[in-house]
Amino acid sequence: MADYISVYHFDSEVLTKYFNEYCYQKMVNKIDTEFLKTVNHQAKLREFNLLLPHRAEKVEKLNKNKCKLYFVNALGAEYLGFITAKCREKNINVAISVCRCELPSITCFNKEFLNSFSLEQIMPTIKSLDHIKHHAEENYEKTKLPFHLIQELEIVDEIISNIKATLEKDDMERVYMISDYGSSRLAMIHESECQWKMTSNGQYFGRCCTVNEMDIQSEYIIQENGFWILANYDRFKGNKTTSMEVHGGASLEEIVVPIIEFTNKIQNIEFIIDTISKKSVMLVDKMHELYAAWCYFSKDKKILMLSVLWGIINQVMGSILIFYLSKTIGLAVGFFDYCWIMPIISLILLIPISFAGLGLRDASL
Repeated sequence: MADYISVYHFDSEVLTKYFNEYCYQKMVNKIDTEFLKTVNHQAKLREFNLLLPHRAEKVEKLNKNKCKLYFVNALGAEYLGFITAKCREKNINVAISVCRCELPSITCFNKEFLNSFSLEQIMPTIKSLDHIKHHAEENYEKTKLPFHLIQELEIVDEIISNIKATLEKDDMERVYMISDYGSSRLAMIHESECQWKMTSNGQYFGRCCTVNEMDIQSEYIIQENGFWILANYDRFKGNKTTSMEVHGGASLEEIVVPIIEFTNKIQNIEFIIDTISKKSVMLVDKMHELYAAWCYFSKDKKILMLSVLWGIINQVMGSILIFYLSKTIGLAVGFFDYCWIMPIISLILLIPISFAGLGLRDASL
């Protein structure tokens, strides 16, 4: 579960922040008021039109020599942190591009990429992830808790293991994993219906509806491909669902989809290069964990302020100790000078260039 909420860094800070918050709120099964404002803001602004290319543009440029395609229903960008973590564990190289699906976010409008691959290259469509979202044993009518999330992650992990096995075949250089659309847990638990009841009723869990004679005026609705599509967390009236998640709309978690290329890591390289690479990955992982911890604890202002306060007290006490020790040996250095010298030395000691910081304090002084 920790891998699921680990921060995946998109090229856009907007997407990084959005999906980091979305994953956390899906896990705790609660929508933060500020995040809901962000969803409504994106529903009106629709930055995805500028941030993301169409999937067809990306697929056209892929190297399709000696490859296989895994088509996974409902694999949205929310899983990218989990996927990258599992690929590190399984020693698989991964290259990720994100793009946007066609609207509405339903399969019949989002299978165009299959035409870019031969029938021999396309593996059987994986529908198990989508099935869990819509037909979980513990459906939304029975429980409001997201027990299905654990099953989702198990399915994704199993898919990655299957991809690794495919890559180990002699004639295989790469495997692609592409999805048709994402889905939204938060639009499900928001339980908000908009004011319009359609003559044809809302389709696909109320997230979209065929265009009819009604003239709808709403800043949260997109008209495309003969459908009215909701970009916020509302649902059209007239369509009830017991699904754990919904799709068909235009929230970011529904429309942002990944194109993932898996390749084997090169094994026959010099040991020193391999060691440096692993240490670099470990350092990046630790930085990601630190950032994730900061994002988590910064949500609680009390914990954040106490942490800052204890940090200041620790530095001041250290400065007082060094000040009185220096006086006993006759050094004429003022207390306030130590107040800025000691924090700088503490930072220098964190530089990983000697064992346990040995010698760094002496050199910096």
